[in-house]
Order: sequence, then structure tokens, then C-alpha cells
Amino acid sequence: QRELLQSAHTSAASLLGMLNQVLDIAKIEAGKFTVEHEPVNLKQILFEINQTFFVYAKNKGLHLASFIDPSIADVLLLDPLRIRQILHNLLSNAIKFTEQGFVFFEIRILANDHAGQLLEFRIIDQGIGMAKEDIERVQMPFEQIRSHLSSDSELGSSTGLGLSITNHLIGLMQSKLLIESAPKLGTSIHFIVAFSRTCHSIERSQRSPNSHGNPLFKNIRALIVEDHPASRHILFLQLQTLGIHVDQCANGDEALMRLHDDLYDVILTDHSMPGMHGTELARKIRASGQRDIVIIGITADIYAKTSQSELIASGMNGVLIKPIRLECLKSELLKHLHHHSSTTFIKPSVSSLCMSHLIVEEVLKVQLETLDALKETLSLDSLMSLIHKIKGGALLSEDQWLYDQCVLLEKSDAELISLQKSFQRILDTSNDRLRKQINAPS
Repeated sequence: QRELLQSAHTSAASLLGMLNQVLDIAKIEAGKFTVEHEPVNLKQILFEINQTFFVYAKNKGLHLASFIDPSIADVLLLDPLRIRQILHNLLSNAIKFTEQGFVFFEIRILANDHAGQLLEFRIIDQGIGMAKEDIERVQMPFEQIRSHLSSDSELGSSTGLGLSITNHLIGLMQSKLLIESAPKLGTSIHFIVAFSRTCHSIERSQRSPNSHGNPLFKNIRALIVEDHPASRHILFLQLQTLGIHVDQCANGDEALMRLHDDLYDVILTDHSMPGMHGTELARKIRASGQRDIVIIGITADIYAKTSQSELIASGMNGVLIKPIRLECLKSELLKHLHHHSSTTFIKPSVSSLCMSHLIVEEVLKVQLETLDALKETLSLDSLMSLIHKIKGGALLSEDQWLYDQCVLLEKSDAELISLQKSFQRILDTSNDRLRKQINAPS
């Protein structure tokens, strides 16, 4: 009975907050919509939300399945009202537009260190879904998908402002709402947000609005140069977590074009890329007279100290080794952007990235593309470039077996054709394992 009362109280508080939607949209238009930061027990909030919507879904004959990562910190700096508002809207929509089946609600840790946690929120439903053109439209104020609603009463109970406000709130948290959907196939919505840790107890008097992010990075612009999509995506999220404005590209030629049009404070470039390597890119940047840009090389080559020396000799300021911890990235950037001291190497550390379906799918996509490339006979240099690329992805996904296999291939004296066939077999095995991981129940 106590649980039902608590659930009713929490639900009522959330619904009361949603009555202010029209005022919220006015604040957005006036530029006065803000996000606060205070010490909060996020896990408690998530359990309360889950309890409330479990009852809501059950009353409609649906099953709400959930996973809340048990390693989420006890205290994080965030805005509890806004988090409730975001999740209330997304879960309400998921349940409202699902007639039968389930709704899945999960929060996973993507990165975790002493400074904070990078969390992925995902909600999946088996509802009516949306066409591609509707996805953009429903994020606009006062817009709804009338043709797919199951009843006029559901239409009348909504202002059409919820998703627009949610999208804006997530933007204020330096993230983006990502929606995948298709008519009659359901919808998957997710977003990724960084939350700072705090040593303070959970008291309103201990608010610390300026603790989120680092003010030293406020006006910093960074360019990522990385050919591996999953690695590029993770680095992009890490830099966003630090409050840095980020652009990204997949190769050296594109990077030089961007440098011609835009000004950057720091460039983070992978060492081994198809075409122009990171060292060649650094030399061209320095040769053009751009001496003030901080260039940090990124390599998956843990053991080769000579390659680190090569990176520095090319004009780079520092070196980071994959997989990159947020703490190490922050330390390296602070050193070069604000002190310009002599370069030192960051030693590799055990990755704190937790695999999410998003990252696994990205890694699998790259490996499938690599298999397609292997259908043709390649030169030794091209083959070695692909092996190195997959080795970097193995570090990202913490796949020790695949990493070791790539190292053995790089050291092998086998004939080119034999080497290529071995690489194909290794990728086939790895892809099977990734598919099982994607399809495994959470």
C-alpha cells in the first residue's frame, strides 16, 4: 500500500510539472529555459520513475521491462526536475502509442571515472512507429501525428509540446535526442549525457551550478580526425562531456579542407588512417604556418615507443593511446591548451567504457564493410591498413581475442593470399560473436 501511495505521489508530482509545458515553450522562445545542477541520487529517481510507469503500463496490458545499471554513482550533479520531465515524456509517449507488447527502458554507463559518468538512456517500444518525415515533425512545437493515433481522446490529452521541450532540454545538457522508427515497427529513442560526480551530500543547500564541465574548455574548438566510426563517436562524446565544441571528419584531406575554412584550438588525429596518416597531416599543418594549434596524436600501438617519437617529430604536441579514458583526455588537453608544457606520453590504462548496443553495432558495421573490401585481392599495405583499423576497434570494444589475432597477423610472414584468408576467417568469427551480443537479452 505504501508503494502504491509513493507511486501515486511521484506520478502526481510529474504530471503537475507537465502542466507547465506551455510556459516552458515560452521560456524556450525567450531564451530563459535553464538546467540546474545539484547533488542528486539518480538511481533513486530512476527507480521511482520505473515504478510509476510499470503500474501505468500494467494497467494498459503492457509489460515495462527495464535495466538500470547498478554501477551508477550514488550522487551525481544534475537537474532532477528536468530528468524527470524528459523521461516522463518519453515513457508516456512509448506507452501511449503501444497497443500491445512491451516497452523497454534502460540506462547504461558508457564511460566512468573519478570525474563523472557518461550515461546512455534508451527507450524502445513496439508501438505504431513513425515514418521518416514524421520524426522531424514531431520534434516541432504543437505538432502531432494525427493519422497514426489510435483514438481522438489520446490526441486531445496532449499539447504536442512534450517532445519539443524534451529535445531542447537534452540540448541544454550538451546532448541530442536520437530517434529510430518505422510505421508499425515501433520506435527506439536514446540520448547520452555526462554527469559530474560530487563529494557533497545530497542537500539542496549544496547546489553547485558551475561544477558541470570545465570552464577552461568553454570556448575551445576541437577537430577529430578518425576513420573508425565507433572510435570517432566515442571521442566526440567525451569532448562534448568536457564542454568542448566539436567537429569531426574521417580523413586527413577533409581535415585540411576544414582548417582552411575554420579555426580550431586543438586537433585530435588518429595515427594510422587510409591515405594520409596522422603524421603527414601534422607536417602539412605545421608547414602551412599554423604553429599555435595543439595537435594530439591517437594510436592503438601500445608497445611501439618509436611510433610515439615519430608522432612528436612530425609536429604533434602529445600522444594518447587507445582506449582513451576521459580522465586522461582531460589531463592532456589541460596541459597543452593552458600550460603549453613539454610533451609527455599518457600510458595506456584499462578501458572504463561499458559496451552499449550502439557501440557494438558501430563496430560490427565497420567489420562487415571490411569483409566486403576483402572480397578483392588487396596489396599488402592495404591489407595491413585494414588490420590496424580493426585492431583499433577491438580495443574500443575490449575484445582481447580479436586484438591478439590482429597483432599476430601484423607480425606474420605468411603469403599475402593466406594472410587475407586468415583475416577473413577471424572477422567472420568476430562478427558472429558481435551478433550474439546484440541479440542477447539484457
